[in-house]
Amino acid sequence: MQKTTISQLNQLNIDCYQTAADDFDQTRQTAWAGWEEVAQHILPLSERAVVLDIGCGNARWAEFVHQHTPTSDWQYIGYDVTASLLAKAATKLTGIGVRHQLFTVDLIDNWLNNKRVPNFSPQTADLVVAFGFIHHVPSFELRHTFLKLATESLKPGGKLVVAAWQFTDSPKLVAKQVAGVKLGFPETDLEPNDYFLSWSSDPSQPQYRYCHLVTATEMADLTDHLPLRLLADFKADGQTGQLNHYWVWESESVSPSA
Repeated sequence: MQKTTISQLNQLNIDCYQTAADDFDQTRQTAWAGWEEVAQHILPLSERAVVLDIGCGNARWAEFVHQHTPTSDWQYIGYDVTASLLAKAATKLTGIGVRHQLFTVDLIDNWLNNKRVPNFSPQTADLVVAFGFIHHVPSFELRHTFLKLATESLKPGGKLVVAAWQFTDSPKLVAKQVAGVKLGFPETDLEPNDYFLSWSSDPSQPQYRYCHLVTATEMADLTDHLPLRLLADFKADGQTGQLNHYWVWESESVSPSA
C-alpha cells in the first residue's frame, strides 16, 4: 500500500472519531465480555506493573482492571489520537485513583514516518493491550510494525493482548459497508479484506471509517518470527459471541542481563 494511501485512510478515521467522540464515549462505557477471559491470563498484575493501552479511547479497560485489582499499585499509559476522549479518560482515571499518563498521539503517522512514541521503549511494559485498534491500521506492513514494536516494548514474560473486530460476521455491520471508490479509494489502492463502514448518530450526516478484517491466517503471518508464545486464542462479544477475535501472548524475549 502506498504511503499516501495509508495517510489518507488514517485521516479518514481520525476525522470520523473526532466528529463522533461524544457519541462514541456514551456508547462505550461497559466492559467487553471477552475481557473476563483475558483477565484469567493477565491478572493479577505484578507490583508496580506498567500497562500500555493502544487506542485507549475513554480508558474503560483501565477501569475494568481497577475493578479487578483495586489495591494493586500499577501504572496505566494510554495512547489515542482523539483528545476529547483522552480528556474523558483523564477524568475517569483521576476519579478512581489509577496512576496514569495519557498521550494524544497519531500512532499510525508516527510509525509510518519512524517517529518516536513517548514511553514506547524496549522492555518497559508488563502488559500491552490493543482493543479495537489493529483493524484501523492500514497495510499489512504497518500492522506488522505495530506488533513488532509492541512485542519489543514488553519485559521478558510480559503479556500482549490484541482484539480484532470481526465485523463481516454481523449482518448489521455488513449493511453499513460502502464501496471505497465512493470515498475516493479505488480497489487498486487497497489490500484484500479492506472495508469502509459508516458511523453516525445522525443518518443525514454519516461518517466513514476504514476497517481491515484481520483473519486468523493473517495474524499468524503477522506474528511469525516474533518472540511470542500464544496463551489464548478465542472469539467473544456481540450478540453472537463472535464479534471480536482475541489473542493473548507472552513475551519470550531474553533480558539483556541474562
